Amino acid sequence: RIPLAGLSKLPNIPQIAKAFCDDATGLKFCPVLYPKASQLIVSYDEHELNNTFKFGVIYQKFKQTQEEELFGNNEESPAFKNFLNLLGETITLQDFKGFRGGLDVTHAQTGTESVYTVFRDREIMFHVSTKLPFTEGDTQQVSEI
Repeated sequence: RIPLAGLSKLPNIPQIAKAFCDDATGLKFCPVLYPKASQLIVSYDEHELNNTFKFGVIYQKFKQTQEEELFGNNEESPAFKNFLNLLGETITLQDFKGFRGGLDVTHAQTGTESVYTVFRDREIMFHVSTKLPFTEGDTQQVSEI
């Protein structure tokens, strides 16, 4: 994207090309007339538009360096809880109607809670390591994040 804020006037086609590639100088641009072009572009943009996202959040305690230690954390410190509250709302997964990000909302196979938010019309589900099912000695805890 080219930020338009601060521009006194809209850039012309060569200026836009230059913004994307410094080597785009001295090029000649000719308009191509195709009646359905606008419709095709809109259709493509709608197809590619993604308003749902999922991110993994891992709780790391002081002096933890091994992956097994990180994924073995099944309790949250007050500071981590505060951090999660900044990210979004803790929701109950059972029968959750929003974007689930691949988490199980029927049988609790991926835990009972997660953190979810809507930001600028985009749904975000956070896969939080401490909220995923924990099995002592399971080295595959990472598979759900």
